[in-house]
Amino acid sequence: MRDESALIEIDVSLEPGPVARRSGNVRPRPPWWLWIGGLTVIAPVSIAILALFVRAVAAGGTALDTLLTTRTLLLTGRSFLLTTLVTVAAVLIGVTGAWILTRTDLRFRSAWAVAFSIPLVIPSYVIAMTFISLGGPRGLVFDVLGITVPHVAGLAGAWFALTLATYPYVFLITSAALVRTDPALEEAARGLGSPPLRVFRTIVLPQLRPAIGASALLVALYTLSDFGAVSLMRLDVFTRTIYAQYSVRIDRTPAITLSIVLMLIAAVVIWVERRTRGRGTLFTVRPTRPPAVLRLTTPKRVAAAVFLLLAILLGAGIPIMVLLGWAWQGTSAGDGFSVSWAAVRGSLTGATLAALIAMIAAIPIVVLGVRYASRRTEWLERSTLFVFSLPHLTVAIAVVAFTVKFARPIYQSLLALVVVYA
Repeated sequence: MRDESALIEIDVSLEPGPVARRSGNVRPRPPWWLWIGGLTVIAPVSIAILALFVRAVAAGGTALDTLLTTRTLLLTGRSFLLTTLVTVAAVLIGVTGAWILTRTDLRFRSAWAVAFSIPLVIPSYVIAMTFISLGGPRGLVFDVLGITVPHVAGLAGAWFALTLATYPYVFLITSAALVRTDPALEEAARGLGSPPLRVFRTIVLPQLRPAIGASALLVALYTLSDFGAVSLMRLDVFTRTIYAQYSVRIDRTPAITLSIVLMLIAAVVIWVERRTRGRGTLFTVRPTRPPAVLRLTTPKRVAAAVFLLLAILLGAGIPIMVLLGWAWQGTSAGDGFSVSWAAVRGSLTGATLAALIAMIAAIPIVVLGVRYASRRTEWLERSTLFVFSLPHLTVAIAVVAFTVKFARPIYQSLLALVVVYA
């Protein structure tokens, strides 16, 4: 008995030594070539953006005069308003469509999902241009029906076109998240007597929060960086004003100053998304079975189909029909149907190279963030997110300003274009 008690005391009093305490905190160091690859990814655009700030600071009073004007304040407010309106509308449409096509028994859901995503492949400026052509005394609606409808322009027109162009992002991301949710949690909540709305608010929505936040961030940054739709709708926001200043003035300082303001707005949007996301971590498991679908009554089935059909008609149907109508008018008037193969080749070349470079450039960032997670890799990941979430026009101006001063051989070359795209 004495020996046993001694053994027990010894066993209880044992503590892990220094090696045992440190072993749980030891993390493998990432190889040096991964760090070089990760830093190389953000270096070109970061240097160009830094050069943009240097030029603005060197301009001194001119940049300050551009910054401290009522016009800049109005541009900021209008850009924030447009971004908020588009983001809210795209989230409402995308989340509703995702819920209908993943959680209800609506027939032909796969076909509906494909059609609902078609606006993703139509540029926002094409959507804007086709809707502009419908209105007015010489619009297509008047030519076909003899009815004059008002032109779509301004804030309402830009909001309408950009919402149709961006809701598929929310739909695709949210649909993937809905498929991965665990139905056992919802069934447990229903078993405890929670009504459907409370189940959605307390169980489903928290699981969708990261997906909705990520898609909303994507839509907001897309709206801030859009140039074609807002230009056609004649809405003065940052991108349209920056292009006008850059193209008509010899002094580039106003365009550079407004570009910096737009970059800071993009940084604020990213910061707000991270703050609203919260510090909690969502842990999920792979569901063992698909979630139960909601059986729709006939009125609800009709309402769901009308909602989907209206979004598809506005986002894809009308633009495609207008483009086909233009082609038919041109060919019937004797104009030959010709394709600028040089433009097609240039677009495909630039897009392919940018896609390849972006895919290769993402590899070291992803490996560092997943396999070697630390504060330094998190900093690198956030820096990459910031750099590659900046509005395209501001990045383009930064690259142009840098290449014209320090890298003249690649000024306005395919390489510079690919860097901006990637």
